[in-house]
Amino acid sequence: SCHSLAEMYVDGRGVEWDPARAVTLERKACDGGRTAACAALGAAFQRGDGIAQDTAQARELFSRACEGGEPRGCLGLGELHRDGAGVARDLTKAAGLFGQACDGEVGRGCYELAVLMSRGQGVPRDLAQAVTLLRKGCTEGDPRGCVTLGALFHKGGAVRKDLNSAAALFREACEADSVAGCSRLAAMLDAGDVIGQDMAEARALYARTCEAGFPADCYRLARLKERDITKNSREIFKLFSRACQGDVAPACHEVGSAWEAARDPMKALPFYQKACTGGHKPACIRVRRLQQ
Repeated sequence: SCHSLAEMYVDGRGVEWDPARAVTLERKACDGGRTAACAALGAAFQRGDGIAQDTAQARELFSRACEGGEPRGCLGLGELHRDGAGVARDLTKAAGLFGQACDGEVGRGCYELAVLMSRGQGVPRDLAQAVTLLRKGCTEGDPRGCVTLGALFHKGGAVRKDLNSAAALFREACEADSVAGCSRLAAMLDAGDVIGQDMAEARALYARTCEAGFPADCYRLARLKERDITKNSREIFKLFSRACQGDVAPACHEVGSAWEAARDPMKALPFYQKACTGGHKPACIRVRRLQQ
C-alpha cells in the first residue's frame, strides 16, 4: 500500500531515504481514506519533514485521523494542544487525547498522559496512576516510559526503591535504541548497582552514548580508561576534550591539567577558567594560582 511504501521511504528501509516522496505517498493514502496515513502526514507537517511546516494542516490531518479511530492522530493532536501550536493551549483537552492514544495502545500517549498526571496538569495529580501509565507505555514500546519508570525505581519515593527493576527498565529502553536508557544503565554498572557488575559493558555503553552526544558519558568513559594498566593518554585526552566541549566542567579541568603537565600554562588557563565558570571549585584555585 502507499502508506507502507511511505514508511519505507521515511526509514530508508530497502529504498533510499526520501521524506518528500513519503509525503506524496501518504497524501494519496490519506485521500483514499487510510487514517494511519493521515496521522503520518500530519506528523510530517508538524515537524516539517519533506514538506514545509504547517501546524494548521497538521491539526486538520490529526483531527481527521483521530476522529477516524487512529490513535496516533489523537497523540499528534494532543501534542498540539499541549504546546499551543496552531491551537489554543488546552492541557485538559491534551490529556483526554493522550488518554485516547494510550487506550489505542500507543505507548507514547501513555507516557505523555503520565507526565501531565504527575504534575497535575489538565488532570488531577495522581502519582500511582502515573506510574501505571508509565508501565503501560513501556510495555507498549515507548522507551521514555521505561527510562522514566526506571528512574523512579532507582530513586525510590513514588515507588519502592528497586535497583534490579531500574536496571532492567534501563536495559529495555537501551535495547529500543534509547540513548538515555543506555546512559542510565552504564552509570548503574559503573557504580556497582547491578548484580553481576560488568565494567566491559559499562565502557561499551559509555562509548555508544558519548558518540551519540552525551558529553558527560565521554568524561565517565575517560575516567574508566584512566584505570587501565596500559592506558592510552592520547585517547583519554580526546575524551576529556570532547566532554569539555559539551560543558562538562570537571572534564575542562582535566584538559587544563594535561596542558599544565605539558608545561604550557597559557593553554591550560582557558580550560581552568571554563571549568571554574561551570562551578568546578578546584579549577578556580588553579586559575588564581596561574594569574598570580
